[in-house]
Amino acid sequence: MVAHVNTQPPHLRDVAPDVPYELAVIVDRCLQKDPAKRYRTGEDLASALDSAGIAIVDPDSAVIGEADAAQLWKRASELQADAARLGVASGAPPTGRVPLLSRRIAADGYRLTDAKAAAVEAGISEKYVALALDEIRAVKSAPKPAPPPSSSVVVAEQQHSLLAGAPMQIEREETIDGEVSTDEFGLLVDVIQRSVGELGQVGTLGRSLIWTSQRSQRELHINITPRQGRTTIRVSENQRKIAGGLFGGIVGGVGGGLGGPSLAIGITVLHSAPLGVGMAAGVVAAAYGLARTLFIAVSKRHVREIDRLIDAVRTHINDAVRD
Repeated sequence: MVAHVNTQPPHLRDVAPDVPYELAVIVDRCLQKDPAKRYRTGEDLASALDSAGIAIVDPDSAVIGEADAAQLWKRASELQADAARLGVASGAPPTGRVPLLSRRIAADGYRLTDAKAAAVEAGISEKYVALALDEIRAVKSAPKPAPPPSSSVVVAEQQHSLLAGAPMQIEREETIDGEVSTDEFGLLVDVIQRSVGELGQVGTLGRSLIWTSQRSQRELHINITPRQGRTTIRVSENQRKIAGGLFGGIVGGVGGGLGGPSLAIGITVLHSAPLGVGMAAGVVAAAYGLARTLFIAVSKRHVREIDRLIDAVRTHINDAVRD
């Protein structure tokens, strides 16, 4: 979900090079994160698709912008001038100025066939216009460079307990570009134990590093797996023992310890069984509310600690991968 909100999808032609350029540009625009960069209306999208369809069937009917037309004329003129200097081309050199005839201006720029004709009228050979056009198309259709190393965070589904007020299981998973070497596992264990503040049980499974907390109450499990050029950090914590201790101790101990006397006071002193039951229920409810508040606070603190742990491990892995 985080990637869906923040990460720009790859260009269509990077993953499907055979898709026509004109169509790929439209799909890429539709996938922009910023709504202002997409098509304003359905009619605008339909018009773009119509133009793309025509351009795919008849490339010369495509419409190019003024900047692309100027680039085409400039590059074609340079190619012809270079050829003339080398004695390959003959005839008068191009004027360097291409007439911007209004009859050749389409709604969004120039029709490609008119842009070619304008270049020829300026003294540029069709041969060099075609060469320049091939160069421009090759540059535009080339795959985009790979983005810099990045990481993505996945918060696994947590079974949020309505009664307890916080999830019984905390899950965090982060994938980092770059495959950490198993030689770094010893240092990673040190990073984990300094971040958590305790020693733990360490093991390996294949190329995965596994670290488990030894505390009697806290069940913290960390798995670091390098695979296919990436490293995955997964941290999970089972909070059922903590919840059981808080709710059992406070609700059972305080609620049960004070609930009975409250019931007795209501019946014997106030001579009202309903009032005694209400007083006992109020004590138990207050104890439950206190336990729930404490469990929510503990759960939030654990989430912050896990996030700091992942930050420390991520920093070490990034440094190791760069080195």
